Amino acid sequence: DFNTFRLIKPYFDSVSVALLSVKKASVGVVNHRPSTSLDTTVVRRVDIIIEEAHVDSVAAYQTHGWPVMEEFVLTMSDQTFTSTDSLYDYHVDSVKVDPLRGTLLVKQFSVDPRWSRYEMGEHLGKLVNWTQLSVAEVTANEIDFTALTDSLMIQADRVSVEQANFTLFRDLRLPDGPPRYRPMLQKMMRSAPVPFRVDTVTLEASTIQYEERRDSTEQAGQISFENVYASFYHVTNRPIDSAQVLRVDVLTDLMGEGAAELHFTFPLITTQGEHQITGMLDRMSLDVLNPTAEPLAFVSVKSGVNNRMDFDMQLTEKYATGNVRFQYENLALSLLKEGDTDDKKGIKSWLANLLVVKSNNPVRSKPLRPGPISFERDTTRSMFNYWWRALRSGLEVSVGVENPPQKKARTTASSY
Repeated sequence: DFNTFRLIKPYFDSVSVALLSVKKASVGVVNHRPSTSLDTTVVRRVDIIIEEAHVDSVAAYQTHGWPVMEEFVLTMSDQTFTSTDSLYDYHVDSVKVDPLRGTLLVKQFSVDPRWSRYEMGEHLGKLVNWTQLSVAEVTANEIDFTALTDSLMIQADRVSVEQANFTLFRDLRLPDGPPRYRPMLQKMMRSAPVPFRVDTVTLEASTIQYEERRDSTEQAGQISFENVYASFYHVTNRPIDSAQVLRVDVLTDLMGEGAAELHFTFPLITTQGEHQITGMLDRMSLDVLNPTAEPLAFVSVKSGVNNRMDFDMQLTEKYATGNVRFQYENLALSLLKEGDTDDKKGIKSWLANLLVVKSNNPVRSKPLRPGPISFERDTTRSMFNYWWRALRSGLEVSVGVENPPQKKARTTASSY
């Protein structure tokens, strides 16, 4: 166990230092691994300020081996690291850690692919998740550094992430690996290598975008959530906290147009992945969904306005039920020919495959046509794919597709 008093005990009963200042230091960590080259990580431009530090047996006992200090601040600037697989560079402009006050401040953090979105998969010869992330600022308050040093447990009161921009791209033209089981959120949290507990995590003024390219289209489809504001409450994987409930509240603009609310409830004690989702999408023109619908679903929205959509879903690891209330008017869709890519003449639709849907809901004085949700999950697909397909099952009934045809499984089907 780390104990500063043991270091000085052979020579002194106590040590006091009024000021210790380290500027522009380099700190290196070298891992010696059998039959491989040395793995060395070096952090440069490290500054440390320690004021009024005192070490004796009593101080070391009270502070879990650390000296008593009035000030301890560690800062790092302009750091760049490369991932072990050489696919990504991680960069951060500055990091400031204050263990005495339990705070962390990170500015301008980014994850940058070293290959373009199409080159990475071609380089590896398989389907991969190409990701790009930038974050303007991350702050954490009331971090328990004692718990971190004693038992490698991450514990904090609040973590705030500002102006995060995240993009995920998948090129489905490339071969995928064998199907594998995809767990629900609770199991993913429990499988984390270290215990953690954060009372509140907030995400502010952020953007999330998903893009997908299929072998039958020339352009990637994309869906975006802009102006994302989210709050996560009781984020923990500790067994002692298993009776708690993880709650997530999200405000965002779908495709930058439609104001949406999402509310998630995840009981942490469950073994079957039970959780609930409720949501609302405010008034928006539905043709703004064409960058998603045309390349990915081969459906074009010719006209239509969503006046309001509400839904609630109850889900387990394998099955989802619920209801959709989709109030819309003047909806007209056409089914596109898969693989038709004549951009100069526009995306062609064939009259013979015109998708006939009910253009309004409700119709005149009739009650709103319901959209019952009923969907059995493919456990080799991701949780996000599960949520979307469950919601889509209710939307299809709501617009009049009573028995939507089931497509055959694709060899490179999206997991999202």
